[in-house]
Amino acid sequence: MQQDEKQNVSRETLEGSVDMLDIARVAQDVEAREFAGMGSLKLVAPAKVNLYLNDDGYHEVSTTMHALMLHDVLRMKIIPGTGEAVKLTTRSFEGLAPLDVDPQDNIVVKAILKLAEAFGRTLGEDETMRVHLEKRIPVQAGLGGGSSDAAAALLGSAVLWGES
Repeated sequence: MQQDEKQNVSRETLEGSVDMLDIARVAQDVEAREFAGMGSLKLVAPAKVNLYLNDDGYHEVSTTMHALMLHDVLRMKIIPGTGEAVKLTTRSFEGLAPLDVDPQDNIVVKAILKLAEAFGRTLGEDETMRVHLEKRIPVQAGLGGGSSDAAAALLGSAVLWGES
């Protein structure tokens, strides 16, 4: 085999490789273990589809929505302050590509920060909101995944802060 052929075989092997350690983490639910026990929440953020939508540009949007079985999952808890206001990790399932957005630009983080501000809470030094987002709703598919995730984060934050 010539050198060029060896490099192509090696490149193909790397591109088609499977991270068995990552598969084991998912199978054993390792990421979720951090959120086991008292003081943690698991929230389901369902996808939705617009059955009817009317917007003429001058009036409020009128819509009829229907929730779907497809959903994302948020796991949340308050941890001692780490210097970060919100510590967000994500994992994509169902063959979805990993989220390509900086955690601080994620709508979940933005929602939590706005609610903390409204409640007069200071996040970062004293406490950090720890969130793990399991994505199953495709991004930018018109299924309301980001909005649903943000709504679940608002609810979870309010409950954890005793503001429900």
